[in-house]
Amino acid sequence: MRTRLLICLTLWSLYTTGCLTGKTAQTEPNPTPAEPATPASLGELHLSSTKPSYSLTEPIPLEITLQMGKFDLLVPYAAVTGRGAFAKLVVKDRLGQVVTPKPPITFPAKTRTVMWEDRVVSCIQGTELKAGETREAGLKDLKSYYRLGPGDYTLQVVMDLKVYREIFSPEPPELLEIKNEIRIVRENDQMPDDTKAQIIHNLEKELEGLRHHEAAQLEGTYLLINSYRGLATLESNTVPLTIQ
Repeated sequence: MRTRLLICLTLWSLYTTGCLTGKTAQTEPNPTPAEPATPASLGELHLSSTKPSYSLTEPIPLEITLQMGKFDLLVPYAAVTGRGAFAKLVVKDRLGQVVTPKPPITFPAKTRTVMWEDRVVSCIQGTELKAGETREAGLKDLKSYYRLGPGDYTLQVVMDLKVYREIFSPEPPELLEIKNEIRIVRENDQMPDDTKAQIIHNLEKELEGLRHHEAAQLEGTYLLINSYRGLATLESNTVPLTIQ
């Protein structure tokens, strides 16, 4: 009796697993994980110089090329422009010791406090790096920042990009005040049409002039400081350098 029971249980197990029905057990496919934003997918940095060896009196120009990857990034303008792109240049001597720049390589970011969506906000001058875009920046002379004697060195750039969510062209309070005046005049039903048209025309001319002036002061678009998302770090290739 016990043997017959064991046989029945064995046959039932084989049937339910598909061994007796000719069917294979179905398994749920594993979901494909989301691809992480690796440095390679964010972009690549390439550091270069015009030649591998310089005399002690020659200037040493450097150039950095940023090739964007799969994503658009909103970053501070100063971080990818001019000498600011070299703010974290790493220079090592032949013993692997880091050489400290004197003075440090800096390119201060421009900040402003402006009106945006009826509230006062702090912002920083920014730029949008488009996917696939190429940006270049140069340093006129490495020796303006590093006291380098004869010897062999290695150079590498580490770029820390602070990434933000919001970019916009801010309007100062003066512009908002004129816009409000235009709205009030347009909604005034007691004012004659010709007088209303003349006032609006004068206000719009004033508005246009102020816009041109502010555009020169702002020099581009800005990032909302409170829309900071995180840090994207990129490292360039290592370039050998000899000073004779």
